[in-house]
This record gives sequence, structure tokens and C-alpha cells, in this order.
Amino acid sequence: MKYLITTVLLLVSFNTFAQTGFIEVEVTDTVWMKPLAFEYNITLKNDRFGVSAFATEDADEPEETEKTKEADAKQKLATLTATLSKKGYTVKSHVSEDLNIFGMSRDADGIAVTVKSAEQLEKLKAEVKSLDYADGHLAGVDYGDKTAYDARLYKKLIDAARKKAQTISGLSGQKLGKIAEVKEPSTLTGMENYMKQAMKLFESMQNKLITGQNGSQYGELTKTVMIKFSAE
Repeated sequence: MKYLITTVLLLVSFNTFAQTGFIEVEVTDTVWMKPLAFEYNITLKNDRFGVSAFATEDADEPEETEKTKEADAKQKLATLTATLSKKGYTVKSHVSEDLNIFGMSRDADGIAVTVKSAEQLEKLKAEVKSLDYADGHLAGVDYGDKTAYDARLYKKLIDAARKKAQTISGLSGQKLGKIAEVKEPSTLTGMENYMKQAMKLFESMQNKLITGQNGSQYGELTKTVMIKFSAE
């Protein structure tokens, strides 16, 4: 009887393990997204990466001189806005945050211009570059409704995860079951998140987009997930 009870307990333990066994894998994948519009921010030129914009000497300048500078800046922006609008660009007023290498920032008056194609974006860049008083950088890209991209990306992730898990289950002599859980990695720490945001800012200022083999420009949607499969 003692041996019978031991045997039954072993079988129950084995059966429980078999029913509740899991294989968890991590996968990362990317899909390309086609831009529908680009937002290009233009501000008046300044020493964006130095300290001159924040120097205290400016506070000693006569009030009239400051007013003259402000009036001149407003006139330049108004002229630029009118010129671009006449050329068919969609223009609106915009206040951007100007950063320098020390992490300091200030509000900078400017304009935001929306274009509908990469060709128009390159033409706009060239026009701004020809000015001796203005600077510009890519501030954002509109990809429209990302639902279809999300669906495509998750399909790729699940297919890759299943293939990876099947390899593991085959080598370990298990039978792969259904998906039990899908989750994204734990939230980034404060420093990791800061570095990620800093990199996004840097890439934006560099006007970074992915260029395909045909010369077209695309954005990337990348995701990492942990997918857990039942196994027995």
C-alpha cells in the first residue's frame, strides 16, 4: 500500500507539471511605416548648442535694443510665413523648446510647416538652408492610423515566437500548446528612459528617416514582447 500511494503521488505530480509547463521566449521585430505628412519646425538662428543664448550680458542691453531685436525677429518670421504660404505650404505659428548641450532650454518663437511628401520636405529644407537667419529640423512624422501596422507587427512577433518556441519544445521533448500570455518587458528605469528620449531628440534634430532601396523614406515601428506558450 505504501508503494502504491507513492506511485500515485508521483504520477499526479508529473501530470500536474505536464499540464502547467510553459515555454517563454522573447522576440523583437520591426515593420516599416509609410509617412503621410511631415512637420518641419523653423526658428530664427541662434547658438543652439552654446551658452550665448543664455548669457547674462543680454540683460544689460538697453530696453530699446531688445525691443528692436524682438520686432526684427517678428518681422522675419512674418515675412517667412507669408513667403511659404504663397508657395503652397501649410504654415502655423509654433513655440519650440530650444536645447543646448548642457540640457538647458528656452522657448523659441518659430513656425511649423506641414508637407505631404518626402520630395516637398527636401525642397523645404533647401529653402530654409538658403536663409541666413533661420534654422529648421524635423519635428514629427504622421503615419496615420497605426492599427494596421500594429496588427502586422504582432503577427510577425507571434510567428517568430512560435517558431522559436517550437525549436525549444522539440529539443526538450515537449509538445507546444497555445499562447498563455503576451507581455512587454518591464518599464524602463528613469535613466534608461532619459537616454531613450535623448536619442529620439537627437535623431529628430538630425532629420533621421529610413531610406528604402527605391529612395522612398519610411519610419520604423519596433516592438519587443515576451510570449509564453503552454507545453506538455
